[in-house]
Amino acid sequence: PQFLATEQTRDLWPSLDSVFGAGSFDADNTATRWGAFYASGSRYALALQSEWGRPQQARYGAATAAGLTTPPTKTVLDASASAFGHKVEKLHRTIFKEIRSYRRLGIHARACELPRDDPRRRAFLGAAEDRVSLQFFTGTPMRHCRFTTQEYHSSVQNALGLPQCRLKSILGRPITNNANCPTARVDP
Repeated sequence: PQFLATEQTRDLWPSLDSVFGAGSFDADNTATRWGAFYASGSRYALALQSEWGRPQQARYGAATAAGLTTPPTKTVLDASASAFGHKVEKLHRTIFKEIRSYRRLGIHARACELPRDDPRRRAFLGAAEDRVSLQFFTGTPMRHCRFTTQEYHSSVQNALGLPQCRLKSILGRPITNNANCPTARVDP
């Protein structure tokens, strides 16, 4: 499409007009911009038309796995095969960013369904919800910030979602900061 003539640009390859259709990518033709290309019978056109359904199916599958019955509308993936891509910068990135967000929601939902003491749950939620735990572990020790053995063990256990061995002596003790607040207990 960028090689074709539009209202603002001259065409680089005039011979492509017969394949893509003259004026197909003008502002007035946003709903049928790919129609002439598909009608050309080119094997690339047919492949593009059939491939447009794959990211839509991937989004639907990821949204369903995340527990969403209907994904939000008005996204890039809601466009038809004849109209997709109009005024979308970095189309591929935009499409897969949306799909990845639904996959992430699905994985998060599956992690939350695991038992609270499951190391996989704690590792995933710790990494997903507590950026400090991973940065602290991978960003140190350094010369100006040396860990003691206990601090290093604690950071590794935190990053991997393992129980904190330094908390064994206080497990089950109440945590209070105000008489009006509910009492919580120290858990691993």
